[in-house]
Amino acid sequence: MSNSVEETLSTTNPEKKRSWFLSLKKGPIAFGLLLLCTMVTTMVVLASSPVHSSAAMNSATRSLPTLKNIISLGVAGPGGIAMTSAQVGWAFGANNVLHSSDGGRSWQVVAQAPANQVIRPLFVFDGQTAWYTLTETQTFTTTAIVRTSNGGQSWTRFDWISPTQFLNSISLFDQQFAWINTVDTSGAQPVFHLYLLGGSTPWQEVTLPGQDQVSTIQFLSQTVGWVVTTSADGSTQVLHMTSDGG
Repeated sequence: MSNSVEETLSTTNPEKKRSWFLSLKKGPIAFGLLLLCTMVTTMVVLASSPVHSSAAMNSATRSLPTLKNIISLGVAGPGGIAMTSAQVGWAFGANNVLHSSDGGRSWQVVAQAPANQVIRPLFVFDGQTAWYTLTETQTFTTTAIVRTSNGGQSWTRFDWISPTQFLNSISLFDQQFAWINTVDTSGAQPVFHLYLLGGSTPWQEVTLPGQDQVSTIQFLSQTVGWVVTTSADGSTQVLHMTSDGG
């Protein structure tokens, strides 16, 4: 593991600096190993950075939320069940989303795709919160990403960024926000983007920590998270950490 390095990147707001810490740089390794290093990386970064006092480090580590697993349904096709407790769960049906609150004895359709569109995939965060994307069946372009935070009783639709951008990965940390990594296929070389989605300004684009392709993102909050970048030839992977939202 290399020494932590802070790379301060300018954003659209010049008055507020955001930064990425270079936490780990190695050759091709499995992402599972990178995840094992993440919490250790947090301590290394906070401890070695001159801008963090011991008190600030202790306060920051105490305030970190718990990383939760996201269950993805429908990545390879329709179908799949995700139980978040003994009573509550989700199912991905034939272009619809179902929810159960009685241990799977009965299911209610809580979302149905509009005509000429498909739901895929479904991202389950907990018993009340789930997200899905809508894709046109003729143009194969994404049109929206949709969220519920009350078990499917109501849904909030966010119009998609651009027809040339496609969802690459998503990281959920609460019932309102999501970090989303997209790839833009309009150019000769794919261009990756990182967004914080939710709130009063749905899409907030964040400067990426370098020029390499983003392969994985994992966030604990609106400010604390990790991004794995991979070089074009696949020879190097780098784990970056931010504590100020990128």
